[in-house]
Amino acid sequence: VVSDRFGKAMYFSRAPIPFAREGMDESLLQSDNTPWLRHIGMYAYKVKTLKLLSALEVSVVEDLEKLEQLRALWNGIHIQVASIATAPGHGVDTQEDLERVRNIISKELCAV
Repeated sequence: VVSDRFGKAMYFSRAPIPFAREGMDESLLQSDNTPWLRHIGMYAYKVKTLKLLSALEVSVVEDLEKLEQLRALWNGIHIQVASIATAPGHGVDTQEDLERVRNIISKELCAV
């Protein structure tokens, strides 16, 4: 994800962006001012916005990147980006992932 200085998303991609045209400055990767962010993808929408998004056509960039949040940006819907200090574990993208998370939660609840 690339965001502006106020944390508003400008673009999402499956490729590393922004592209370092004149080569990668490795020190930027360790900097607090790095332009490269890893997109985790947790969204909170109002029902009204979800209904609007589902009614909109798939945009060209959404179709190319296969990222549904580009539909929102394409249509002028603001997405706020937040940064966290440490990366969370693997995402929940498949039925197997969901079962893994359910097992973790179940174990945590039994320990209480």
